[in-house]
Amino acid sequence: METLGAPVVQCFELEDGKYMALEGSHRLTAAKELGLTPILDVVDKLEKDDPDNDQFYADAKRRILKGLLLEFPEV
Repeated sequence: METLGAPVVQCFELEDGKYMALEGSHRLTAAKELGLTPILDVVDKLEKDDPDNDQFYADAKRRILKGLLLEFPEV
């Protein structure tokens, strides 16, 4: 990562302007430790009031409660 630069991570965009990674959480942690901001490949925007998206919002809330939320500077 130090040689190739910031990782590309597929994610969903949530209504509150945050993003939830579909995969690559280990790459996010490594990027954070190296001071790199990942490149987000947004797959879809999830609307909170859509019942099909309930599982994704529940997962995002679970991650926040477990302290798994990583914040990166705006670019």
